[in-house]
Amino acid sequence: MPMNPTRSSASSWQTVIRWVAIGCVVLGIGLRLWAIDHNILWHDEVLTAVSAAGHRLPVLQAREFANKLVTQPELVAYLGPKGQPWHTVFASVIGNPEHPPLYYLLTRFWMECFGSSALALRSLPTIFGLAVFPALYWVCWELTRSPLVGWVAMALVALSPFHVLYGREVREYSLWAALLLVLGALLLRALRLAGRAANWGDRVRAWWPYSLVLALGLYTSLLTVYVSVGQGLYVLWLDRGRLGWRVRSLILAGLAGGLLFLPWALVLLNHWEAARQLTAWMTAYEEPRIQVFRRLVIQVLRGFTDWVPVGAGWWGAGLFCAIALGVLIWLQRQFPLRVSGWVLTLTLVSTSLLVIPDLFDGGLRSISTRYWTPTYLGLQIALAILIAQSLTQGQTLRRSLAAIGASLLLTISLNGSWQLITATTNWAKGISVSLPAFAEQINAAANPLVIADGFGYRVGNTIALALRLRPNVPFYLVSDFRQVNPGDLQLLKTAIGQMTPPISDLYVLNLMPPFREAIEAELKGQIQPLGGDNMAWLDRLQLPSPIAAQKPMPLNSNLEQFKL
Repeated sequence: MPMNPTRSSASSWQTVIRWVAIGCVVLGIGLRLWAIDHNILWHDEVLTAVSAAGHRLPVLQAREFANKLVTQPELVAYLGPKGQPWHTVFASVIGNPEHPPLYYLLTRFWMECFGSSALALRSLPTIFGLAVFPALYWVCWELTRSPLVGWVAMALVALSPFHVLYGREVREYSLWAALLLVLGALLLRALRLAGRAANWGDRVRAWWPYSLVLALGLYTSLLTVYVSVGQGLYVLWLDRGRLGWRVRSLILAGLAGGLLFLPWALVLLNHWEAARQLTAWMTAYEEPRIQVFRRLVIQVLRGFTDWVPVGAGWWGAGLFCAIALGVLIWLQRQFPLRVSGWVLTLTLVSTSLLVIPDLFDGGLRSISTRYWTPTYLGLQIALAILIAQSLTQGQTLRRSLAAIGASLLLTISLNGSWQLITATTNWAKGISVSLPAFAEQINAAANPLVIADGFGYRVGNTIALALRLRPNVPFYLVSDFRQVNPGDLQLLKTAIGQMTPPISDLYVLNLMPPFREAIEAELKGQIQPLGGDNMAWLDRLQLPSPIAAQKPMPLNSNLEQFKL
């Protein structure tokens, strides 16, 4: 019997898709593992490690940023426990109650096993990033019953700059991505099993894994609440707006998950004012609405490329967003509600709850790319469904277009991921993006001294800078440049004059105007700006030689004992 040419062609495409996807996954694993300590350990990663180690930020500020000389190893040592008991992790995380404790506890356990070097710290999120692959395949199988959709989705996520980036960063977002996928798969599984359950016990067994993972998701990121809202709308959509068995079951499962999360919910309630102040930056600044729209376009691009549009490039960026929207519309029209509704709610609901308020008040809720994790996963699954169907069921022209489009998208993503991992810094490093250049400048000096203060985010930036410096580079730390008095300046002058060997260059991180004039007058030096950005800048003070001629006093610190 002759073979059906259409079926034979589809089978050939399935084989090609599998091998290409395997190659992309292998590349993606390599991108996540290659020199994971190469990029700068930036402010947020530093504070994550400090909290996981059990150090409270106010205590660190009071102890070290107190008008005194501190060695580089003394600062770096705060990335490790330094004998801190486990319960101090909770005390530290409670100071930032908007960040639930699960990832911090896992990181502390990892520190105890493997240390707190950048390599050790980043290996844990890398493992979570790799766990995204089986979770993604599972959810695609529950959704479409098509192995090819799972393979294509894994290929897209494997090379995605966003997933590569957060699979190499000491933050909770690679764990969150994996948990979101597992949560989505368990929701689909529960709906499938509960639909044919013979009794109440069978329904409980179908839903309890969902409740457990929902609680784990909440203990990882509070934004899981937004994802659960989307899942609630999805199930309500399935029940046509009625309080059917699906909706009732999801409500009970959600309440069970919420009950497991109740301990931290009470912590958050008791420390609500602290959480409000720590997240006030989202609404403290009002952006022009056109800037909010531009940011929206850039954020959609981030899931697939590292490119930032400028000039005429905005037309291309707008076209890409239009294509992404078109894919979602196509999915809604071509697939049953069980499939399309799940993808649409994952993609649109959680991010809309951030974007829509920004459009009204110009806030910054949607500025953090990591908050877009559900949207990227939804878009990548939607594209995987389109590509897999087009390559195996479409006509010749459609197959060719799908193959060209998929190849182009994977190539762009691979290039963006490679650029991210080979650079010492990138757009995601935010307030620490200029620190590698500062470190290169300081390390080139013979005997430098770095002056920094501990106001706000500068504690994390100071430790991040210290990680890039030679162990013999000392710091002189003050509490706040804006509150330095003449006595503090005299202490600084005395410390500089007593150092041995005499300092060759004096650098100041984030020098503020009141301190700038005072230090120039007291030390009788000339300040030279060295550049930076709005969040971090570096100045060099050229000192007169008499300051270094006083009786020398060596730093009282054994550098070797602080190696991590």
